[in-house]
Amino acid sequence: NNNTGADSVITKNNGGNKLADGKQSFYIRTENRSAWNTRATNFQLGIFQGSWDGPSRATLGFEKDGQVNYVNGSNDARVNFGSYIDNAWNLIEIEWRSSDASARYRINSGNWTSWIPFTGGGSFVGFDTVGFVTWYLGAGGVYIDDLR
Repeated sequence: NNNTGADSVITKNNGGNKLADGKQSFYIRTENRSAWNTRATNFQLGIFQGSWDGPSRATLGFEKDGQVNYVNGSNDARVNFGSYIDNAWNLIEIEWRSSDASARYRINSGNWTSWIPFTGGGSFVGFDTVGFVTWYLGAGGVYIDDLR
């Protein structure tokens, strides 16, 4: 997505097959993030139950300053855990488990975060959707490749 003038939301559903435990990996490459608009979080990706605004989700935010954060489902706070490289492919991984409705995250094969409760864990029955959202990237862009 190299969209200079509009929001973009892209989701892909797993045909209704929900995974109670699993792992999702993405490759992302940002382009010219210094030209993104003034919003702090211009790009998010995540896994969901049903849809982007479904009852359960584990999401990551990519900040204009190069920081990556997850949402702590206990208090809905964004917590920075690493950084990404502009104009280069970055490997992002999310692993989740149903036993305590938590997820852990890592970037570029670095250290995993601790297990963190994800949003909506009380109604979690499994993730079945992946998605991406961007907000007015200005002259910059975001590219996604090789979901695995």
